[in-house]
Amino acid sequence: TRAGLQEDHLSYSSRPVATRYDFEQQHGWDGGWLCIKLTDTFTVISKPQRTVPPSARDKNGNTLPDFQVDMLAAQDTEPANDILRSFSFRFANVTNEVSAKPKSPVIQRTFRLGDVLQRPDDKTPGGKSPFAIMTMTAKTTVDPADLTKAWLFNNPVVEGGAEDSTTLGLAHHSYDLRFEEVQDFNTFPGIEIDAASKRGFFGASATANRGVSAVPMFRVPRIPAASLGDLIPANLIASSRLPRVNFPFGNSWAHPLISSNNISQSAGNILGTYVDHSFMLNDCLWDRFYFSTLCAYGTDLFAPQRTRIAVLEDLFAARTDKLPLNRRIVAVPDGRTPQARAATLNALDDKSLAKALAAELLVKGPFNVNSDSVEAWRTVLSSLRDEAVVGWTNRDFQTTGKTAFVRSGVPLAGDADKPGDAASFNVAGQIRWSGFRALSDDQIKLLAESIVRQIRKRGQADHAPFLSAGEFVNRRVGVSGGLHVLRGVLQSAIDDTGTNKAYHRPEVKAPNDSKAASFAALAKDKSLGTNCTQAMDGLTGEGTPSFLTQGDLLMPLAAVMTVRGDTFKIRAYGESRNPKGQVVASARCEATVQRLPAYLDTSDTAQTAPANLKSQANRSFGRRFVITSFHWLAVDET
Repeated sequence: TRAGLQEDHLSYSSRPVATRYDFEQQHGWDGGWLCIKLTDTFTVISKPQRTVPPSARDKNGNTLPDFQVDMLAAQDTEPANDILRSFSFRFANVTNEVSAKPKSPVIQRTFRLGDVLQRPDDKTPGGKSPFAIMTMTAKTTVDPADLTKAWLFNNPVVEGGAEDSTTLGLAHHSYDLRFEEVQDFNTFPGIEIDAASKRGFFGASATANRGVSAVPMFRVPRIPAASLGDLIPANLIASSRLPRVNFPFGNSWAHPLISSNNISQSAGNILGTYVDHSFMLNDCLWDRFYFSTLCAYGTDLFAPQRTRIAVLEDLFAARTDKLPLNRRIVAVPDGRTPQARAATLNALDDKSLAKALAAELLVKGPFNVNSDSVEAWRTVLSSLRDEAVVGWTNRDFQTTGKTAFVRSGVPLAGDADKPGDAASFNVAGQIRWSGFRALSDDQIKLLAESIVRQIRKRGQADHAPFLSAGEFVNRRVGVSGGLHVLRGVLQSAIDDTGTNKAYHRPEVKAPNDSKAASFAALAKDKSLGTNCTQAMDGLTGEGTPSFLTQGDLLMPLAAVMTVRGDTFKIRAYGESRNPKGQVVASARCEATVQRLPAYLDTSDTAQTAPANLKSQANRSFGRRFVITSFHWLAVDET
């Protein structure tokens, strides 16, 4: 059933006489019908305007919104008890802000009754004649009214919330509310439905011309996380509170609502405090948590199913070929049997196990992101080269000669750069919005070179390496325009390569997923509340599936990345001199030393926090080092 108004019963006998039409009173009509001719016309006049007085309050004393959409849970037959979440709108100037044509907001249409009357023999549903449409739409990337980076700062998948343009411009909110004229149900503007999927359109546009009907935005993992990288495409910030961020973890863009030299900022008594969710998540998680993947596997995605103790026994027996996920996780050498070690850990509750297990594990072949070796970065970035990507319904998407960076986990489509024989934007666009990015060897090389340049710039600026993984991932806090202030190191490197230009060049018409985004182009009322104007400049398609992001690179890198080494080569030199000071003998040696989780003094367990250490030796010297190899060097050995 189409929404709208149905005027088929204009008069009711139960109405007070004073409210009836003159001709009703004159003729004594009370049957609920009007006498009207097929040749008569009637005119509708409409425009968005405030109907709720500012003083109006609900039962809780809150001011009533100008417009509200309630999503129902379908659990209770009484709508008031069935509200899942609500989206409310309050406007400073509802006519200007909602109307598609603010300078001429009135929509007026005249209809001839004979043209719109639904006769008894007409069984088509609806029977309505549209003249205007009110839409609440998540922001897209190329529709005329959308001028923001919707896939970075306008997360639409939130727990409801209030949009109030009296305190914050609509550019910073998730949804657009528009009132515009329509001629019929099948001509734009309107709500277009894909005939095959019965879905609407999203992505580049809300129309069939540029939009697509399947646009995965977030990923819900169905299996145990292989690393912190699995959290990058998750919707970690779904709160109704501002600011909105789409992919906060692993990415780090300066947010328009927060000054670039802050990570939190007061927004006043009404809006509270804005928090840079990306910065804080990266700072809190990267250096304090990890996923071991050592757990029970009882889902239908793994055959045969495995118990936790069986997985632990395989780990301690070095049967890494049998481990379900992260095979870079290896056990610390220990004299106990695999069965004994597994039984001890398996007997612990989950919280205790999480702490104790970290003391038992090492990462085989970790990668130090402070490396300024282009070849090292090329190697680690292309580690998944030629690997097929398992998509929806177990379909394999081949990436021969390329390296895939998959954000959605189980993509609906393949390489965004290989649309096949797509003859229309919709088919090619469906691949870009439902697939993944895959880079060629040349693109990987350019990216590696760009990353090294950015790392060297940071080293020169700070006179130090990255001291934590969180610092490597995060943007710097500082004045806009400063090095890595608006985006993280990896994102800066990606942007410098131009690898995202294929579908994000505003000067090129379709196929194109972006327009130019600019703070200066926004009306003042729409940009109200902006504190970092530079964050709004760029491309509207930043963060979309066809736009490679820092988080995309970190997803496979997260399992092995580090900012320091635990294995060192130490060389020593000694010599003997005669009384004249001449060297009569010399020796050189080399030792490989490995740092282990255990403290030097084992009276403190490995999982004891540094602040809680009881041993003075541990407070002074920290973790234990062991010599794993030693040999003497020849005179000419380097």
